[in-house]
Amino acid sequence: MLLTSEFVTARFQALREKAPYLDIVTELAPGPNEEIDVVFAFKLPDGLASRLPNLKMASSVGAGADGLLQAKDLPRSVRVTRAADPGLGFSMAQIVTAHILQHFRSLPMMAAQQRAGQWKRLLLPEADCAHKEPMKQTHQPGAWPSPLSANLLAQAGSSLMRSQPMGDDLWWEEVRPSVGGLKRWVNR
Repeated sequence: MLLTSEFVTARFQALREKAPYLDIVTELAPGPNEEIDVVFAFKLPDGLASRLPNLKMASSVGAGADGLLQAKDLPRSVRVTRAADPGLGFSMAQIVTAHILQHFRSLPMMAAQQRAGQWKRLLLPEADCAHKEPMKQTHQPGAWPSPLSANLLAQAGSSLMRSQPMGDDLWWEEVRPSVGGLKRWVNR
């Protein structure tokens, strides 16, 4: 395991507790590391895969495997996957919520004012709605009028799903919102 953050270190400690019999390497020796056959990481640093001649699997400890698939020296025979964590969905929801609040409550401007020792009231969108009539309009879930459609948001890009080696090629499933959510198998 590449202990590149507190998050990965916590995963290492949990794995150590659940499987104390595993020989887990956290620091690579110079040159080839022939004893390593599985890597758990967010991203593979340049040149790392070529130092692991017996690598059979690379597993992402994050939400996706794109950080692993971007490694230029990753052999096609290596299985690429991601570790599934029951708490991942909740932590991703927290991050999304934090970014929404940061944007709509102008938190970067407030932080800049604080660093400068200033306080100027910022007009926040819909922050002062006490004087307005209460909302009386109701809509079914998903039918609320918005300038952002689900289709527009989904067109931001494709998402990687599962991966599978086939012969010398690595294939993975992509969901492509730009063509109606079509799922396609693609290879590297």
